[in-house]
Amino acid sequence: MHLDQAEIRALCDNTIQKDWLAAAAEFPAFLTGISGAQQLLNENWMDGILQEAQSVKKSRRKAEALMQRFLREEPILEIRTLGQETLDSFLSGVKSFLLQSRAFDSSITKEDLFQAFRNYSVYAVFLMMNGLEQHCHKGILGYSLLYPYTDNFLDAAGRTPEEKASMNRMIHQKLTGDTPCHKAAPSSDAEQKIALLLDMIAEVYPRQAYPLLYQSLLLIYDAQLESMRQQHPRHTLSAEELLSVSIYKGSTSVLSDRCLVPKPLTEEEVPFYMGLGFFLQLCDDLQDIGEDSAAHSHTLFTDALDSKSREPLVNRLFHYLENLFAQHAALFQGKEATVSFLQKNCHTLIISTVLSIPQYFSGDYVNRLETYFPVTASYLSRQSRYMRSTLLPMILSMSELPNPAL
Repeated sequence: MHLDQAEIRALCDNTIQKDWLAAAAEFPAFLTGISGAQQLLNENWMDGILQEAQSVKKSRRKAEALMQRFLREEPILEIRTLGQETLDSFLSGVKSFLLQSRAFDSSITKEDLFQAFRNYSVYAVFLMMNGLEQHCHKGILGYSLLYPYTDNFLDAAGRTPEEKASMNRMIHQKLTGDTPCHKAAPSSDAEQKIALLLDMIAEVYPRQAYPLLYQSLLLIYDAQLESMRQQHPRHTLSAEELLSVSIYKGSTSVLSDRCLVPKPLTEEEVPFYMGLGFFLQLCDDLQDIGEDSAAHSHTLFTDALDSKSREPLVNRLFHYLENLFAQHAALFQGKEATVSFLQKNCHTLIISTVLSIPQYFSGDYVNRLETYFPVTASYLSRQSRYMRSTLLPMILSMSELPNPAL
């Protein structure tokens, strides 16, 4: 199998784009409502857990016990549906991820750790969907951390075009092997970190033995270069061009996650993983609508100028995701519980994002979505650091403890 750039672009511009445009724009009737009484019970439970987390202090034993309880009982992601064995394995991988992240960069920000953990958690779910054991070796860590660092560098307003071009040359040289690693010399501390992360990937995944991975990484590299067109306030992109950029950027990133999984990628799987990547890219764009608007960066959501334009896009996200899973259900026979978990939490991701940025939507729309979320919008606002649609808040709470391994 070969990930040919022209074929991948054709899949983006034809299949995925058509699926997106064909998705319904009306409110999703398939969501399951949650009563106000249940929301209150959930909020009381979350308050209790947060209070306990704040009292853990320096006891690693208490911290781990609290994490176990969180995994068994939490009402938002319902992780317990995956089974205790999977939870234990996942928690072990998370610990390894945190240990290695701190060892690599003790000054890493929580925002960057959040992005890296999201990358790692996607990989972890893909392991579950493919019936494989959880793990987090240095190659996975390198990949998980890579895109917070490259995104920060390439998106930074203070970086000159020359600096960004230098970074891009170094990345391309390392991914292609056109220049020996020791000659693809980084010229800044940021480049040094990115070079080290690429070397960590290469150490576990040698280029000759894992050609699909490097083909996918080069696709991401190409998509990142193209997405820089979104950052120019003077460059007006058509709706079709914006959609094309979003599909290409998102779909290639998740394809690389799948290429890291120690199980051969099949041609039948490619459209599913690319489609999921596009969905997650749109969720990122939705979350970043405020920052992107301030920076005059163009996305589908920033170019939708009012709530009447944005709300159909959010509705379409739900329907697109539903259709994606339905079309590819045969790929994951026997793993229905994991797939259902992923699908449900994609719904949670959309709703929590809208509830956290209500100023971009009508009050009626926000109120309607609120009835499908495990806690109220006001509670989400009060606990925005803790209440996110991944495990990271609890993990960050635990990660603030002194780490005996470092």
